[in-house]
Amino acid sequence: MYKILSAGAALVAIVSVPAQAYEVAGGELSFNVGTRYSSVSNIAFLQGGGVTADGDNSFAINAGAGFERTFGQNGRLSLSYGWTSTRYDAQGSRDNELQSAAAVYTHRVGIATLGVSHAQAWYDLDGSSFLQVSSSSAFLGAPGPLGSVLVGRYSHSETELEGGFAFRDAQTDTFGLTAQRQFGATTLQIGVSAAEEDAVAVELDHDSRTLTASLSQPVLVLAQPLLVSLSGSYAERDYDAINPVIGMAREDEHTRLALSVSRSFADGLTLSASVSDLAATSNLPAADYDQSVVSVGVSMNF
Repeated sequence: MYKILSAGAALVAIVSVPAQAYEVAGGELSFNVGTRYSSVSNIAFLQGGGVTADGDNSFAINAGAGFERTFGQNGRLSLSYGWTSTRYDAQGSRDNELQSAAAVYTHRVGIATLGVSHAQAWYDLDGSSFLQVSSSSAFLGAPGPLGSVLVGRYSHSETELEGGFAFRDAQTDTFGLTAQRQFGATTLQIGVSAAEEDAVAVELDHDSRTLTASLSQPVLVLAQPLLVSLSGSYAERDYDAINPVIGMAREDEHTRLALSVSRSFADGLTLSASVSDLAATSNLPAADYDQSVVSVGVSMNF
């Protein structure tokens, strides 16, 4: 299994070109294509029971399609499909392809919005099927206190791995609540969630709690209108059983901070840059790492 456990500074260039929407079957059909180049100074590669780390570069191409249709004044259906192929410079089983499909239906009832969704993902590693993930959700959105909008969500996901990693197969149940508040052009969002994961290997069963926050603010710099976004998250994960590697129950903590800046132009062109830092602490040495990523991107909408 390919897994990023630790990375230093990275430079990512992204070009994404969504196509214009077309009227089909009473709705709007759209397409998108894009490319991405990544240079990562340190990639951790999970290979059997050991971990090796080295630098590598990758080139990705992606394509997708989306369909949206409204039903009366209150219903909306959204369908999407995406495909991404990633190739690495170094030799080894890192080349991968990812396909994903999702369906979301929302319906407004008075001041509230009810919704259900289902998503499916297929991940091929080095030309062979490796991972499948399915996730179904139900959510409710409604006005909250102080002019906020509250969204409560329940999700159930199932993960299946091929080959010698079937012991990682798992089912996860997640409950979450998100609050969003507008202050003029400023957007503040805060979320909390709790999850319980049951895996085939009992030492991988765990409970987790996550707190997230983000703030987006338009600013004017050198006469250029920019959108600045700051986000952060803190998660803690407690495992149920004794881990045979360390002789005790595993405990993880993840703290992530990210800053992004984007500039959009009238013709649909958007330039963006971001930096993020992840500090992962664990009493399991292979899961104790830091990850820093710097990225720049350009996209075109038309």
